[in-house]
Amino acid sequence: MKKSVVSCLFSLACISVFAQDPAWYKKGATPQETFRLSYPAAMANGDFALGPWHLIGPFANELGNKGFDVAYPPEKGVDLNAEYDGVGGKRVRWQRKDTFRDGVANDLRIFDVNDFVCAYVYREITSPVDQQVMSEMGSDDTLTVWVNGEKIFAKNVLRSCKPGEEKIMLPLKAGKNQLLLKICQGDQGWGFAFGLAGQSAALREALALIRRDFPNAVRDIELLEEAMMQYDRLDGLLTGRIPKSKFAVPQHTHNAASLFLPEDKDPADVVIRRTRALCDALKSPLKAELDALVAKGGDRLALYLAVCDLRRRVAFSNPLLDFDKVVFITHKKNARGELGGDHMAGQYYGIHATKGEGLFILDDAFGKRPAARNVIGEKAPDGAYLSPDLSYDGKRILFAYTEAAGYAPERRAAEDADGMYNYSGLKCSFTDQNAWHIYSVNADGTGLRQLTRGVFNDFDPCWLPNGKIAFISDRRGGFGRCHMTANGGAPWFTYTLHRMNADGSGMERLSHHETCEWQPSVLNDGMIVYTRWDYVDRGFFQAHHPWTTTPDGRNALAIHGNYPKEWQDRPCMEMDIRAIPGSRKMVAVATAHHGQTYGSIVLVDPDIEDDDAMAPVKMITPDERMPETEYGYFCREASYATPFPLSEDYYLCAFGYPSSAAPDSVENYGLYLLDAFGNIELLYRDPAIASQSPIPLRPTPVPPVVQETVQPYQVAQDQPRANYDRPGLLAAAQLDPQLTAPPATVSIMNIYESRHAWPEGAKITALRIIQILPKSTPGRNNPAIGYGTEKNARAVLGTVPVEADGSVHFQLPPYIPVLFQALDADGKAVESMRSDVYAAPRENLSCVGCHENRRAAPTLPRTTLATQRPPSKIQPEPDGTNPFSYPRLVQPVLDKHCAACHATARADGKKAPDLSGKPDGGQWTPSYRDLRPFAFYYDGGGSFVESKTYPGKFGAIASPLYKHLAKGHKDVKLTPDEMRRITLWLDCNSDFYGTYENIESQRRGEIVRAIMQ
Repeated sequence: MKKSVVSCLFSLACISVFAQDPAWYKKGATPQETFRLSYPAAMANGDFALGPWHLIGPFANELGNKGFDVAYPPEKGVDLNAEYDGVGGKRVRWQRKDTFRDGVANDLRIFDVNDFVCAYVYREITSPVDQQVMSEMGSDDTLTVWVNGEKIFAKNVLRSCKPGEEKIMLPLKAGKNQLLLKICQGDQGWGFAFGLAGQSAALREALALIRRDFPNAVRDIELLEEAMMQYDRLDGLLTGRIPKSKFAVPQHTHNAASLFLPEDKDPADVVIRRTRALCDALKSPLKAELDALVAKGGDRLALYLAVCDLRRRVAFSNPLLDFDKVVFITHKKNARGELGGDHMAGQYYGIHATKGEGLFILDDAFGKRPAARNVIGEKAPDGAYLSPDLSYDGKRILFAYTEAAGYAPERRAAEDADGMYNYSGLKCSFTDQNAWHIYSVNADGTGLRQLTRGVFNDFDPCWLPNGKIAFISDRRGGFGRCHMTANGGAPWFTYTLHRMNADGSGMERLSHHETCEWQPSVLNDGMIVYTRWDYVDRGFFQAHHPWTTTPDGRNALAIHGNYPKEWQDRPCMEMDIRAIPGSRKMVAVATAHHGQTYGSIVLVDPDIEDDDAMAPVKMITPDERMPETEYGYFCREASYATPFPLSEDYYLCAFGYPSSAAPDSVENYGLYLLDAFGNIELLYRDPAIASQSPIPLRPTPVPPVVQETVQPYQVAQDQPRANYDRPGLLAAAQLDPQLTAPPATVSIMNIYESRHAWPEGAKITALRIIQILPKSTPGRNNPAIGYGTEKNARAVLGTVPVEADGSVHFQLPPYIPVLFQALDADGKAVESMRSDVYAAPRENLSCVGCHENRRAAPTLPRTTLATQRPPSKIQPEPDGTNPFSYPRLVQPVLDKHCAACHATARADGKKAPDLSGKPDGGQWTPSYRDLRPFAFYYDGGGSFVESKTYPGKFGAIASPLYKHLAKGHKDVKLTPDEMRRITLWLDCNSDFYGTYENIESQRRGEIVRAIMQ
């Protein structure tokens, strides 16, 4: 791939041939002088002139947005002096609205009638030339757009008003243009937003002329253009045209200099102040030169450009920049929408990758002429690249690569002969041509070696201090639980933390979590940090935050963010986590669930107590909002990505500007030097493709090697894919022999040690152990395990005793994810986990209590009643709990005591639930469907549900059915065993199925054991 050190962000829009130079163009001795002479004159000559807004309405809009298709008089021609019949025959006239602002949502609920009505807004736009200009609009609800009387856009939709949601190209002619918008409203909110995106025509024309006249000054012109791009962004943030983050306040920001202050009147003020902060931090002698520039004053744009040049010299004098080469990749965003991989999980499947990417080294990174050198070149076919990592000696690079053959490559997977993955209508096949594989190569391009092979996605490699490689792989098996297509479920596999030797041998699974994980890196103490999606009995998008584990997979713990009260209170997701040199803090990108790994850069402090909000998190880049937390699904315009920390205040990163040339994607990401004071300096940009994942090419200290004490789960490189909704695979499935390895030992010192108050007088007598099963079939709710949306199947392994002092000591089967429930003397769950833990054979796993404060030192003696005896063996619960089965666990109780009476009542015309258990063609049985209002279950409804469990406020204790039976119902008297069955069911999310396979057999009450563990 041919690379260039020069970028023209507007190359498609630049003017290349001029019959005659504009009168305002004055050529100077340098590009900078020419720009200073010409650009202000070009602006004065006439850029866009935006006239005032005018408003008329309301007009009728009957239920169903009937007014959307009605051509009211303004559509036939705008006459600002005209008067028309509006709603109810009331005469309406145009009103001038100087309070309407661009770039924000403007409220239209200002009429006497504001529901089920339409209004029109109008303005004139004066353009210096004929041109296509990108606008950014939003509406609540419908939106129709006319330019000079021609309808160019219409969308009949119900939605809230989000500025920039619609990117609409406006065909402007030279001179005055008429812009008319129609917004039809249902009820509740009503508004519109409008803004013009990108730089002005004057800037594009000036830069084009300068490029023509200074063909050898490509880098100078690139930096000039970059300064003006920054100017436009700063101006937008100052004026409100570009929204700021709601977290852009001192208490949530790492350094207040990166904020916008009341004294900032224009971009020059901002850059002067932030450059002064940088000078102070670096003790730079150039501060005197800055003071002199400010004292001289003069033209504000000229001052701004001069300070930008000075700032760059200050920034590059940083002693932390003791390297001049940077490893990076070029990498494209995936296509729009979930099926295109525009999703935090989907972006890491090779089926969504595209060709044309590469692995590079940037030479002379801080010099006059940085140049990108292709490391791989022709050594591999054209393909896609992801997640580089550099060895500690600075000599060898790990990366992920795929040929990017798409959904259905020419050579299909062997196990796909029966259409294995075509159930969803996607017609995709997983092969070695469209899966990510891990490679290593010397920094000079020699010694290229493929480390992983097959039909699995292996990516995010990370060198470990002991020479092994941690990485993410979908060899765990199982499918995601919330992915949809029009015809079924997308075949998106779960991927988790693995490791292998440096040559690819000895592959082992470190994490047995049942949902996805991402991007391992090594902390300064030798521990692995990575992102985990915690999805047990929760909504889908509220917990994807940092976890740590040892290099052999022990003691996986959340750092923070696992139990938000409201998902808007913190980053929706934190990715690309890396340790900061000489610090316990980490850097991360605040990203979206419905989106890719681009967002705002944040600092994470593990030593600050988690408040389930922002306490451990500080924004380094408060100029960027947090995707999804602050703006909508598939938020593709986020500016930052892939930070690499040099210290707590200085970073390499990727940064890009939303571009009018590519409104559906930001592909102008370049490599930058970023500081905590709000300054960014361009190192390199390729105009054709995004650059990201910068890593200094230099040796780094090796963290300590953490002692290993357990044997991780061993993985065969050549294992086949498995999808257990295929009868042939299901029949051939065998029990995994590694699951019969010796058990681990789990110890809890005092189960009453908890962050949350236990119910008064609560006495815990047993601990219930529940296995969480990975999803072995594709697609959302395929099957629906129970009432809750997208929920886990589970198996109740049984119970172990809790001693009088609250201590527990028991054996746990290895390599499986489980959760614990604390039970009272009646067998009701008083507290429950909504996450999972796992252990390796012979591992000793211990904790202080139940959801205890992890930063608090235990105040208890080391010796407990439970540890003075051998560890307990798990005692099984009643039939129907392992494997879990509503027809076996609950239906026999209903058949004995309830079904006949309810049938008689229904026959007599009385209102009563149908409690029969005979399958009737529905996905469950009649009794299960009818008991839904009386059960207890967690259900995010496909969205957010608070993820903390409060003792005594869930499960059987909180269910209407248990209360109903406990106080007595008619003459029904359940035995203790029967009541325990009902209790167990209610405590276990009131599920129906116990696994994802053999649904018809489960519905009939047959024993069906889970194949995938």
